[in-house]
Amino acid sequence: MLNGYQVSGPMISAPRGFPPPRQTVVILDFDDTLFPSTALAAWPPAAPAFGREILPLQKALVRFLRLLLADSRRKVLLVSNGSALWFRAAMSLHLPKVWAIMRDYHVPLLSARDSAPASVADLPGC
Repeated sequence: MLNGYQVSGPMISAPRGFPPPRQTVVILDFDDTLFPSTALAAWPPAAPAFGREILPLQKALVRFLRLLLADSRRKVLLVSNGSALWFRAAMSLHLPKVWAIMRDYHVPLLSARDSAPASVADLPGC
């Protein structure tokens, strides 16, 4: 028992009163939560990509995602302010092992940039 959660091997069971995994949705924020977007934007253009600095993050995310996705009844969704194209490029270049897991488990990405209207004038009722 850990903070009210039953721990058995790599799986954690929620305490009574919590919905079962088949009713659980996990929403993960990409920008500056799972991925250091701001740090990447500030990275000197002539410098090589993150390289070794990002390896501990990738290792931690791989462990976290494997644990999270181990129960196929749990629904996982990733949200980003960036475009889906930028997301794919950033993940495949900087976090390829995390990208592979997300592809293998078909984790959906909701891109605010891709789904937002082109301007305020395009909003319904304007």
